[in-house]
Parts: sequence; C-alpha cells; structure tokens
Amino acid sequence: MDLAKRKYTTDPSFVCIEFWDSAPQYFSSFDDLENLVDVDTLLEGTPLCVKNSIIKKIPDSSYQRTEADRIVVFSDHVYWECRPKHCDITIETAELDRKYIETQLEMLW
Repeated sequence: MDLAKRKYTTDPSFVCIEFWDSAPQYFSSFDDLENLVDVDTLLEGTPLCVKNSIIKKIPDSSYQRTEADRIVVFSDHVYWECRPKHCDITIETAELDRKYIETQLEMLW
C-alpha cells in the first residue's frame, strides 16, 4: 500500500497495483467452519482475519484449486480475487482497509 501511495503521489492518474498469482486459499463447504470462525461477523459483512491456526484445522480435502489469482492493492485498501478451477465464477474478498490490516498485524506480534 505504501508503494501504491507513492505512485499516486507522483502520478494522480494511478489507480492500483495488481499482483497475479498471490495464491489465496479457497475452500469448499466445510461443515465445521462455523465452529472455527465467528459466522455472525461474516454475515454482517465485517472483515474477518482467518489466522493460520484456524486454516490448519480445515482438512486439505476441502481446498479447491484456483486460477487467475490476484491481489489488487490501492493506497488505502486491498482485496483478493480468484477463480476456482473448472468453474465459471470469480470469488473476491471484501476490501480490507489499511487500518484493519495494521490492527491484525499488531495482534500477531
């Protein structure tokens, strides 16, 4: 985001940076997911950071292969997007703003 902010400062027509193959993890329906994350938060549309400790509890058999993975970085927010293989849909996250990401990083340290 700092790089995007610097680019925008020098060129006001700058919009975003796209990184392809950022490898987000997408998984199919997993019955026990509601016991691992706060589903109410997700239903409210509030971003939820899924930490590695939770991801490790999801069986590998539920992961889906993806293609056209990318992360789109603006000066103040990011989002991820991918296409599950052999599907005609695109999956993307909500926009995560800088403050939310910084807060999550602080909690990890």
